[in-house]
Amino acid sequence: MNSEIYNFPPFFTRQPNETTWQAQLSHWKDVILTHSRETKQWRLSNTDSIFENKKIQRRLKPDVIQLVLSDLVSNKKADWVDSKTKTEVWIWWRSAEEWATLILAWIDSTGQNGSIVTFYDIAGDDSPGVPEMVGMDSTMLHKVCQVLVHQGKAAVMRDEDGNEVGLKV
Repeated sequence: MNSEIYNFPPFFTRQPNETTWQAQLSHWKDVILTHSRETKQWRLSNTDSIFENKKIQRRLKPDVIQLVLSDLVSNKKADWVDSKTKTEVWIWWRSAEEWATLILAWIDSTGQNGSIVTFYDIAGDDSPGVPEMVGMDSTMLHKVCQVLVHQGKAAVMRDEDGNEVGLKV
């Protein structure tokens, strides 16, 4: 990771001054979102390597990691994978609404309005419609698609077993 703040040793220690702490949280959010976007990392756990900088031999303490993850969730940049354990989050470097807009733009640009598109068509590894979504966790993809459903722009399509497999737009 080539971030000046990430290589600054005090970044890995919770700052006692509240104003400084809020700035530190904001920097952690930026570092995590940038790193996740660049590496297409959709999930982040409280034991993830991003919380350790071996180059400067620093690691964020577990209680501070928890505060960072909670801040991401409260700022709608993450969702808890399990709201009971709160040890792992899905990272939203774009909001579900922004992802939904990208899906609609792709559908419009390819003339697929009124068609059925599968989740694989949208985010699969083999020529995906929205390349940025490759590898997106299926739970996240379903949340994005629910945005389109709630907006009245799509309906979820299911297979014979009742599993969600795509959208009719």
